[in-house]
Amino acid sequence: MIHALNIFAIVNLTLLALLIGVRKVNTTANKLFALVIFTPATDFIINYLVYTGEIYTVPYIVFFNISFLWGPLLIWYVLRMLDYEVPLTIKTGIHFLPQLLSWAFWIHASLQGNAYMNHIFERRAAYDYPLPLVIFQMIVLSQIIGYTSYCTYKIYKHQYDPSNTVTAAKIKWLKQFMHLLVTLGVLNILCFFPFSSADNDYIITPLLYMVFYCVVVYKSFASFGVFPDAKHSIHVREELVQEDVLQKEKYVTSGLKAENVTTYKQTLLDYLEKNEPYVNPELSLAELATSINIPQHQLSQLINQEFDKNFADLVNSYRVEKSKKLMTDPAMASLTLEAIGLQSGFGSPSAFYRAFKKHTAITPRAFLKGNATGK
Repeated sequence: MIHALNIFAIVNLTLLALLIGVRKVNTTANKLFALVIFTPATDFIINYLVYTGEIYTVPYIVFFNISFLWGPLLIWYVLRMLDYEVPLTIKTGIHFLPQLLSWAFWIHASLQGNAYMNHIFERRAAYDYPLPLVIFQMIVLSQIIGYTSYCTYKIYKHQYDPSNTVTAAKIKWLKQFMHLLVTLGVLNILCFFPFSSADNDYIITPLLYMVFYCVVVYKSFASFGVFPDAKHSIHVREELVQEDVLQKEKYVTSGLKAENVTTYKQTLLDYLEKNEPYVNPELSLAELATSINIPQHQLSQLINQEFDKNFADLVNSYRVEKSKKLMTDPAMASLTLEAIGLQSGFGSPSAFYRAFKKHTAITPRAFLKGNATGK
């Protein structure tokens, strides 16, 4: 049972990390999120090898343990989700000091020879930790408490515009994530007392982490703040299906009168120009129709008839133009392409790249480069 549970936990965390981190177009935040998920797996690998005794045949795999990076990666992920820049400086490099000290200890141990390394592993298996390993465990514990607390504080103190649906969704997701992390920590503490150290290391902790991160990944895919493109794609497909049905009926019952076409068209154009509703990634045909007081089926016919486009293409054309303005605005020079796409109303970088290339025949990066060259 222990063998199967530990192997499954390691494989499960690795696959979940790949699911989050390996995407055709991905954000830096999601790549960091994937590393946060994967980091505990490296500790489980070492524990499992100690349990089986295989650690004596591959002692240098201890350098693969990057559990001390969990805290720095967590805070880096949270700050990127909150749109903070995180420059790599000497000050930020301090966060990586515990991991460097761990590697330094194992380098020192390896230089003493295999007998010395094996003695450490034997004491580790018997839970008779040498002082450096006791200190490292205390550091890991303090990191978990400290970084989780600080990240929670940053999330709840972050000031943002509630009308920005993408930012609001990110905040909502981060709060859910922190609640789950706190729950995991509490469960680990509660299990520490009734169970032995071995049971906690080889059964309870792997099981808790495996279940916990499955829930986390499931909720992340359901959150617009993490993977908005999934909802955006579904939403667009629903709009297209709806419009296709209306087109097939040839608008027999639409009631759109010829004398209203010009007025409705001007109303739509004025509203799109002045209010920029398209910057909302979840803008729907029904929502737009309600806002300008035009029946939904008549608005759909108007868009197809007067613009020769469906709703999604019309909205994306405005988003693309918005992004082009942002990319050519010197005041926005510090924005990343990801941020420009989000501010233009695209739910994700992949949605931004696809729509931009469809409407301009070039990528956003190529447009930005061409604009810079033109100057």
